[in-house]
Amino acid sequence: MKAGSVTFPTRIILIVEDDHASGVILRDMVARKFPGFAIYVAEDGETGIDFCREHSPGIVVTDINLPGIDGALMAKRIKRRKPDTKFIVLSGYSDTVHLQEFNAIGIHDFLVKPVDLKQLFAAIQACIDAP
Repeated sequence: MKAGSVTFPTRIILIVEDDHASGVILRDMVARKFPGFAIYVAEDGETGIDFCREHSPGIVVTDINLPGIDGALMAKRIKRRKPDTKFIVLSGYSDTVHLQEFNAIGIHDFLVKPVDLKQLFAAIQACIDAP
């Protein structure tokens, strides 16, 4: 299923990034690459959970370190309600503890910051193409 396909369950991508400028830049870059998707930004885990409750994004791109609820707890809570949600996790460091935790949750991909846009786009496309 390519980005232009209408069969992907939801055409919404949520980016959860506590740095406002980084979130906006990621949103704009992802929107250019995937024009058929609505891209939204949340700046903390609680807002990410609330957004997912109301809008059911198919893909969530999240930082690990977030104010309040961290990315792992947010992902657990969202997956409990919406198990088909696909997660791409971004981290400023390669941390095997967090990686193991996210693998247990069932993330789709784990990328180290600074994010290579080609890798991010490939991870998003893989989420779109996944069953």
